Amino acid sequence: MIYYGSSNSSDGSTTINVTFDVARNQDLAAVDVQNAEKLAEPQLPDAVRTNGITILKANTDILAVVAELHRVPFEMGLPRVYTVLKLDERRDKEQTLEDKVRSVEERLKEE
Repeated sequence: MIYYGSSNSSDGSTTINVTFDVARNQDLAAVDVQNAEKLAEPQLPDAVRTNGITILKANTDILAVVAELHRVPFEMGLPRVYTVLKLDERRDKEQTLEDKVRSVEERLKEE
């Protein structure tokens, strides 16, 4: 574990985020969190145990992917590797994967 943080909301819920090193196996990290939760559970109020505890894992390993992509050129002897990462997320309308593929195909036809 690198660090953790928590937040509370007016509805009485609490969110605790636990951050692990990107090299840590995600499944093993989830097991670590579940084990810690099971140890803490007897100390929690009955209302918390009644409402339940949910543990979710999230994968934000995009930087680990970039690091892996850089590894190969460095192993080939290149002195420097430069990467530009562009993320584009659209939330103003629903788009399926098929919509995105069709859009790319239309743009390719225009060229």
